[in-house]
Amino acid sequence: MHEKSIHWVALLALSLVVAPAATHGQVVNLVQNPSFEDDAIILEDQAEDKWWTWGSDTGVNSTVWFDKSECIDGVLSLRVDPKGANNWDFIVVYSPIPQQVGTKYTASFWAKARAPRPLGVQMKAEDNLITWGETDLQITTDWAEYRFTAASQNARAKLEFLCAGSETSLWLDFVNVYEGEYVPGIKPSKAVSPRKADQPASVDKAVAEPLSPARGHSGRVNAVVFSPEGRTVASGGADNTVQLWRASDGSRIHKLEGHKGWVMSVAFSPDGTTLASGSEDKTVRLWRVADGHYVRELRGHTGAVVAVAFSPDGAVLATGSLDNSIRLWRVSDGALLRTLTGHGDFVNSVAFSPDGKMLASGGDDQTIKLWRVADGAELKTLTGHKDYVASVAFSPDGQRLASSGGWQDKTVRLWRVTDGILERSWEASSNAVTSVAFSPDGRTLASGGGLGDNSIGLWQVNPGTLLRKITGHAESVLSVAFSPDGTKIATGSMDRTLRIWRLADGALLWRTPRW
Repeated sequence: MHEKSIHWVALLALSLVVAPAATHGQVVNLVQNPSFEDDAIILEDQAEDKWWTWGSDTGVNSTVWFDKSECIDGVLSLRVDPKGANNWDFIVVYSPIPQQVGTKYTASFWAKARAPRPLGVQMKAEDNLITWGETDLQITTDWAEYRFTAASQNARAKLEFLCAGSETSLWLDFVNVYEGEYVPGIKPSKAVSPRKADQPASVDKAVAEPLSPARGHSGRVNAVVFSPEGRTVASGGADNTVQLWRASDGSRIHKLEGHKGWVMSVAFSPDGTTLASGSEDKTVRLWRVADGHYVRELRGHTGAVVAVAFSPDGAVLATGSLDNSIRLWRVSDGALLRTLTGHGDFVNSVAFSPDGKMLASGGDDQTIKLWRVADGAELKTLTGHKDYVASVAFSPDGQRLASSGGWQDKTVRLWRVTDGILERSWEASSNAVTSVAFSPDGRTLASGGGLGDNSIGLWQVNPGTLLRKITGHAESVLSVAFSPDGTKIATGSMDRTLRIWRLADGALLWRTPRW
């Protein structure tokens, strides 16, 4: 038995010498060293190719072993001893696997566990932006075959085994990835009476899927928002999903699937019964919050929908798009009420005033526009940002508008709504300020984007001084939102995590696992 301890202070990658793909009768196995027989040549390697492992700091003291006492093919298997019962972050990976996009591939493997336990398995793009074929399995105490088949969504794929928050030891052996549907009869050398335990993935769903334990988004988290009563948090990600979370403890309530591109924006209706999501696929979807069911799709934009906002009475939905337009929709039946044009470039953000009479928008043309909702008239254009306007937000009393600027601007600006006068501005980041949000009492402004260390900035609105930096994200913060009671902040990041923080002291209350 040869032990490789994995201490997750830094990433440890396990790589293998390149060998020809294995063949088993009528299939070509795209996995090299599928039965872990070449243990002597496994080296630490940061290239992350062939077999390797990954985990967060919550997986400290996890180990992998090459075990002679338990195997189903050859003389060795991979024994996995995960630590950290509250996370999914202990992952065994094989990459890269060349695939043809749209072609079906089957992944099969043999496994057993010390006691019955869950195991997740999926394909993921090498660049981590999309996943497919996600399958949740229950591993038994006997060697058995497990498999799934799914159409490839990327030309260079990873096969990932996710340890599902369980510390129960398991063994993996005889791993195969091949083109086409599952082929029966491909047996490891020591299989006597193979027992299939496959659970094929459902990869084209358009309904909610309550799952636990939750693994979070497999791509960047582009948008976060609290429900009006504060019990639920919604997030939209680069994995094309919307996910609903219990704000108190991070349990996932629903996973909403159906968008064909990144989810860029999310918003709850004022009564909390409906959720809107805008996507790179140029559509808006409305979902029923209670059960996660898809209600309706709004089509009409010719570019990605990157901003959504409900009017205070919940009757109108505003959407901003990379087609340079804003559209106002009637929520009850999805009818298009009017289209607002005037921005000379992408529209990145929209926000209703608290009384619902005005709409603000920010765009790549470096301007903010104020519109009269009743007739769509353009009321004012606010200028001053030196780069694109990433985000706009009204103060709770409707007297001020906050805006944030892009890479060449780096500022947060406060405008007087009545006359469009700039009251103050300050540099809030070392790069783009991606998001701004007012606290419910209007005294504090949160900004996301970096401050040079991927932090969240909390600012006293008057006079615009920094109150606190909250740190913890590994990459830029893309979205910030206050809870309705003002005690918490939700943030979404390029590091693929959603995090909930306590405002009083900046303490992290919970986060989703980082993929």
